[in-house]
Amino acid sequence: MGRKLLLDKAHIEGIRYYDVYRKNGGYAAAEKALKSMSPDQVTEEVKKSGMRGRGGAGFPQD
Repeated sequence: MGRKLLLDKAHIEGIRYYDVYRKNGGYAAAEKALKSMSPDQVTEEVKKSGMRGRGGAGFPQD
């Protein structure tokens, strides 16, 4: 079975609150993308990740 990502921090007290979530690494990737990456770099990072939509349809990787 794969690594649990979605709920890996669910045990942290108060994790549903913004400040607690941020202190525990929340939004770090979004901040990196917004502050230090170009739109093309963000697109390439998503393509390399192999990430797919939650609906399961996906999209071509070309």
